Amino acid sequence: IKVHLQIRADYNMPTLVKFTDVTVHASNFLQHILFNQDTTYCFDKGYVDYALFERFNKEQIPFVTRIKDNARFVSKEEYNLESCTDDAVLKDEQIELDIRENGKIINQLPLRRIAYWSEQHRKCYEFITNIYNLQPEQIAAIYKQRWQIELLHKQLKQNFPLKYFLGDNENAIIIQIWCTLIY
Repeated sequence: IKVHLQIRADYNMPTLVKFTDVTVHASNFLQHILFNQDTTYCFDKGYVDYALFERFNKEQIPFVTRIKDNARFVSKEEYNLESCTDDAVLKDEQIELDIRENGKIINQLPLRRIAYWSEQHRKCYEFITNIYNLQPEQIAAIYKQRWQIELLHKQLKQNFPLKYFLGDNENAIIIQIWCTLIY
C-alpha cells in the first residue's frame, strides 16, 4: 500500500489522504485534488505530470517541484542573479519542456528552472515552477517545506512498522494507518 498525503503547510496536518496499490503511479493521486489559484502546490518529483503543469500555467495555479533526471528541456533565457541572491543559487532560467503523448511531442511547456546547491546535503537540486515573482531562494524554501510529508512518513515507518500491525490484510492495514494519522 502507498499512502499519499496532501498537507497544508500552515497547519502541518494532512488535508487529504489516499491509499493506492504500490503499483499505481503516484501522479494518479493528483486527480483527487481540487486545485485553486490561491494555493501554491509543491510536489515530489514522483508526482511530475507535465500535462497537468500545462493546465496550471493556463489556469495560473502556482506550483513548485523538482525536475525529473531524464527531463528534456531547452534553455530559453538565463536570468541575471542579483547581488543579494543567496550564493547557493547556481542558476535561474526560463526553459521549455517537451510535453509528449504516445511518444510524440505535442506541445512545449514554458517554466522557470532554478538550480540550488545544498551544502547540507552536498547536492544540487533543480526546481521547476511557474512562479516568477519570488526570489530563487524562496522557491527552494517552498520545496524544503514539502519535506514535512517525508518527515511524517518517516515517523510512521519508524514508530509503526508493518511487523507490528494487528492485521495483515489491506483493510486492517488501512484502518491502522488511519488510527496512526489521527493520533
